[in-house]
Amino acid sequence: MLLTVFERLLLRNIVPQIQGWNYAHMKEARELIEGLFTEQEEIDLQIHNENDGKSVKWNLLNCKECIKHNQELWKEEWKTMFPENSDTFPDIPCTGIPISQERDISVSDGLVKKIGKFLKQLDREEKLGFEHMTFYEKMTENTPAS
Repeated sequence: MLLTVFERLLLRNIVPQIQGWNYAHMKEARELIEGLFTEQEEIDLQIHNENDGKSVKWNLLNCKECIKHNQELWKEEWKTMFPENSDTFPDIPCTGIPISQERDISVSDGLVKKIGKFLKQLDREEKLGFEHMTFYEKMTENTPAS
């Protein structure tokens, strides 16, 4: 199932809220949560909470080599290339490489049904938010109404 960074964060938040697991599904759910982001994605995305406590942010670009965001690394080279302007580093656009925002995540049919059932319960209780829309559609697409 192709999931965006945002949908994977939702999944990470929603799965622990679901009640009534059997051991096999609980073990699957734990493995799912642990596999939502690779170690390299965690490093590149740098997912973090904002100061307001309500927002989560992450990087869209990998700026490890980016001139704009790593000026200290480039200043010496700049000085040798442009000695007459060595004190003024230009305001240049970010040259970062886009980080993939989607990844195919393996979610078993049993977990999809369990998550879909939970989301449908939120829907019945009118507790869904706009942030759940695409995730709701993906998780309830083939889930029978309960």
